[in-house]
Amino acid sequence: EFRRVLFRSTTTFGDGSQEISIYNRYDGRNLLEKIKFDEDNKKESREELYYNDQKLLTELKRYDENDKLNEHQTFAYDDKDNVIEVVMYDSSGKITARKENHFNEHGVEVESIEFNAKGERTAKTISHYDENGNLVEREFKDFHSKTMKMEYDENNRCIQEDVYDENDTLIRRTTNENDEEGNLVSDTFFNADLSRGGRDEYTGNRYEYEFYSN
Repeated sequence: EFRRVLFRSTTTFGDGSQEISIYNRYDGRNLLEKIKFDEDNKKESREELYYNDQKLLTELKRYDENDKLNEHQTFAYDDKDNVIEVVMYDSSGKITARKENHFNEHGVEVESIEFNAKGERTAKTISHYDENGNLVEREFKDFHSKTMKMEYDENNRCIQEDVYDENDTLIRRTTNENDEEGNLVSDTFFNADLSRGGRDEYTGNRYEYEFYSN
């Protein structure tokens, strides 16, 4: 049996600079550590991931370039293994935010609600799906409302994702390219600068895979 392992990704920014991510310390199929480097091979950040006996992610810790903890998240699940709550903490362990996810009878997320440290609602997201179960539209209701729309190929793979602001103006576009096996090999990002005299941004990623057998 062959399993796919993403072990390296390279992000190229509009100015030609690059960022490299290394994925390592795999425990079976679960990623235990992710390290980011700049184009000079200097470490920028590190993530540690923890799982329960069911191989579900239960905890995520993010560290800066000096290995100082700056973010901490915990995850809770329902009996169908859906993430129903995410709690975010600062470096001292104080809760900074919380997110609740709600699912339909098919186990598909239809709504999520975000709260601040005081328990006040700060954002709400509503999701819509097509007859194949593909997410085709997501509404973000917060201070600056947005709508995200997706397009899929004949194999139900997302090939384009557009984000519009509250005035229905395109502000971001993502396009994906897959190989014959369905592996994502590249993606490109467009971010519109709506300010006067601004400059749109383009970013591209290419992905490499390593295959191994048990």
